[in-house]
Amino acid sequence: MALSRNNTQERLRKEKPGRERFALRKLSVGVVSILVGITIYSAGETSFAATPANESESSPVVVQDGSAATSKQVNTAAAGSQESSQAANIQAAPQAASDQSSGVTNSDLNKIITRTITVTDPQGKVTTVPQAVKLTRTASVDGATGKVTYSAWTTGNFDQYDVPAITGYTPSSTKVDRLHVDSNTSDSNVSITYTANPTVAEVIFIDDDQNGWEVDSEYKHGKFGESFQVEIPANYRLTDSTTPTEYTYNVPSSYFTPQLVRIHLKHQLEHRLVENDVYYQQVREIDFGLDTDEQRPIMVGSLTKHEYDNGEGVRYWPITNGTLLGKMTGHVSYDLVTHEIVSYDDDWTILKTAGQVFKLTDPGELANGVLTGSSDTDGRGVAEWVGQEGTDPDYQKYPIRLYASTAETKQINTALPLPFPMPSFIQFVTNSDFQPARERNDQEITGFKFADLSANDIKDYGPYSLDDDNGVLKAKTYLPVMVGYYPYVEKTISRTITVVKPDGSKQQIIQQAALDKRVNITYNAPEEEWSTANLAEYNAPEIPGYKPSRNAPAVTVTAKSEFSPILITYLLDPTAQGEGPATTEPTTPSAGSQKSNPQGVRVSAATPGMAKLADTGKTAPVAAQLPQTGNNQERLAAVGLALFGLTSGWLGLSRKRRKQD
Repeated sequence: MALSRNNTQERLRKEKPGRERFALRKLSVGVVSILVGITIYSAGETSFAATPANESESSPVVVQDGSAATSKQVNTAAAGSQESSQAANIQAAPQAASDQSSGVTNSDLNKIITRTITVTDPQGKVTTVPQAVKLTRTASVDGATGKVTYSAWTTGNFDQYDVPAITGYTPSSTKVDRLHVDSNTSDSNVSITYTANPTVAEVIFIDDDQNGWEVDSEYKHGKFGESFQVEIPANYRLTDSTTPTEYTYNVPSSYFTPQLVRIHLKHQLEHRLVENDVYYQQVREIDFGLDTDEQRPIMVGSLTKHEYDNGEGVRYWPITNGTLLGKMTGHVSYDLVTHEIVSYDDDWTILKTAGQVFKLTDPGELANGVLTGSSDTDGRGVAEWVGQEGTDPDYQKYPIRLYASTAETKQINTALPLPFPMPSFIQFVTNSDFQPARERNDQEITGFKFADLSANDIKDYGPYSLDDDNGVLKAKTYLPVMVGYYPYVEKTISRTITVVKPDGSKQQIIQQAALDKRVNITYNAPEEEWSTANLAEYNAPEIPGYKPSRNAPAVTVTAKSEFSPILITYLLDPTAQGEGPATTEPTTPSAGSQKSNPQGVRVSAATPGMAKLADTGKTAPVAAQLPQTGNNQERLAAVGLALFGLTSGWLGLSRKRRKQD
């Protein structure tokens, strides 16, 4: 049966979902009750509701994988229990077909709000996190007018999203906040990116050619995960050629513990030609004892002024200006870092010195330079020390002398922390007759000479300087000649012998013994002992018809020895037969002549009337003979003796004659 266009109630009844059941109930009013119910039913109003099944309010649906909501449950509301109620609520499922006649569609009753979170990690990998909330509402249609009335939309929430942490990077946001969703909320997209943290790396360069010395260091600033280059310092190379020079910042932001990069290096070498001037230098060391504070030798030397601290002791490395020996040439391996020669090739020339002997500086000059304490020498400290309290007063009373000692020179190698040992190619020339040295079983060094020199000989001593001259290295090498000097004080003890000859002339002989002792200015050191010496026996010269009154005996001289003058005269020799006094004039010694006895005693023969004093150069008066008489006195004496004899003979003859008469 066709329905009229306005038969809305019948249309709604037919479109009503669900299974309809009808039953007649026995009422008190009978059939009238059924008819009344039918009438009310036919005239009632129908309403639509879009409510999810079993829910009084809609709840959000979150789709993590981006799929649509899948709830399909439908809940039908029963009619009111009151008989007067003429409204019936019908729950329409979201997937139900739209009521085209009323204009209510599925989208009018349901909507899904989405939020899409896109996370891009530092390597560019993208992760998508979708979030969705489903909102619903109901619609009521006026049966008479066809007006549709909607209920309020339900609400929901987007959950909070915590952004993953990645070491060394900072995300653009650490989280996406929980968000309340309503019908006014629009779909949204949230993008998360990461930024590398700023960081620092320390690059340390280690010199393997100098025992792991830290050459240099530098700080590299960048961002985590970025790469940086290491630049090798000039004139160096990598110890291991496989060592990388590109690195990645791998320490999170921390300036207190930076990333450490250690680069091991070696020196670059070049093959160069060298022209080497070879010099020698005299190094003079004078041993004055021990520094009591540090128990080290007190050494001084050199004629050149040096700075020193008198509080620590006078101690020098004195080196004189060099004297050129010659030139040597050859190739070397040249260190571009230290500017030193690393090794010598085999093409070096030989420096021939032809055995030339070089003299040492005069010890007297050296003593003056060191010990006088003048303003332009370095001996001021010693001059002060030798006079300080507790030192031997003899060091001030007698002059300090020096001699180049073989024993002291050998001791230098062990007593001093020298930068290099005594060169084996140096030979010393010695004097074994020098008395102060001989007393100590020592020898005086008077000079030195060199053997022929090769590159192997000089390599440990330089070069002192290297200058680049158009690609050729100009070098200077100084070879040390280290000589130890023995300091001593010296005093002289003399014995004077005066010889008076028969003719009245006098000859004065002065015998001298030189005693010495070491200078040791160590504070409170035991006093050194003076050496001893011998004065040889002196025998007066022989004169015919006479004999000397005495001779001067040999004696041992000590520091306490004192000698009185010795006078030797001549007496007639009664044992001489047939010999009378000499009638000829004795030979007068020539003026200023000197004689030395076999024992090495200095003898001075003075001119008539004067006797020369040895060492002093002074003269002393001698009893002078009368010029008008001279040797004639001897002749007169002879005549007088003859007359005396004749007179005696005549007197004796007269007495004899008287007796006979």
